[in-house]
Amino acid sequence: MSFKTEVLTHMGEYKRNVLRIEENGKWWLNRKENSYVTHDHILPVIDNENSYDKHCVDNIRKENILSTYRNACWTYVKAQGIKLHQFYHHLNSSQAMCLNFFYPFAVNTLIKSSFFTAIQIQCLEKIPVKNPGLMNYEFEYESSLDRYNSQNPTNFDLCISSESTKLLFEVKYTEEGFGGTDKKKRANYLEKYKDLYHKLASKVISDEWNTCDNFIENYQIMRNLVHIDDSSYLIFLYPELNVKVKNQAIRARDFVKPEFRTKLICMTWETLYQQTFNVLLEVDAMDSFLEQSLLEFRDKYLYWIDIPKCYRTKSRLSIY
Repeated sequence: MSFKTEVLTHMGEYKRNVLRIEENGKWWLNRKENSYVTHDHILPVIDNENSYDKHCVDNIRKENILSTYRNACWTYVKAQGIKLHQFYHHLNSSQAMCLNFFYPFAVNTLIKSSFFTAIQIQCLEKIPVKNPGLMNYEFEYESSLDRYNSQNPTNFDLCISSESTKLLFEVKYTEEGFGGTDKKKRANYLEKYKDLYHKLASKVISDEWNTCDNFIENYQIMRNLVHIDDSSYLIFLYPELNVKVKNQAIRARDFVKPEFRTKLICMTWETLYQQTFNVLLEVDAMDSFLEQSLLEFRDKYLYWIDIPKCYRTKSRLSIY
């Protein structure tokens, strides 16, 4: 059984046993023909909702937020104008995963420094941030670097920034690789590379890899990499068990000029989760709500890993 198939099976059980939702959501095969199948890892949203309805307080999409912070986080999503992805209502949505993990740190200044420490542990160089507790968190961060005609610029799942430093996150979960290009629109990508990306890439990408064919073949990775600079770090965050994504992320280091390689951080969800848990405990910054949220996160998304060894032993019933 593949990693993705195993996760989708788990999410179906999670929907029934934890969320207590029996109805399955639709996977559209052809909307013109009203043709679809249903899957149990998809929340049963109402068809053709407008943006306001998607963000309303009783929308079933809200169930994709962990129960501990569900109401507060859903209010935050609406207040911040965070655009929900097309498939956000899938329980394996990496956007929902990103929100569920990072939201408590985005809104609580007292624990931001602890989380930054957990990230710093995995970096090959010291990230120059004077006061991590004041760093700003922006979900669905839209780049101002690669706007081109009427096309969408690069969008990062999260940007954590100070006055002088940016941490740009590309988050993966069950995706079957980094995004590519539409072969039918190759001519458009050729033009965009020539007019925009070749120059941007020349600052960060090694000359041997800065070719049109290589850029198009590794399109999402490359357009992320061009955002690295002296003060901007790129973090690929993915599960250890998603081997294809992991291998692509690690290979991306070869594309980057030696002087910038320490600014590409390949990080697994498993390690980030356990480091964060440990640091919060070590500095006694783990309150009951945050603890419950992290345990819920593990049970939903990283159910195959053990609770960190330094966790205070408590009797705890399984959610299943």
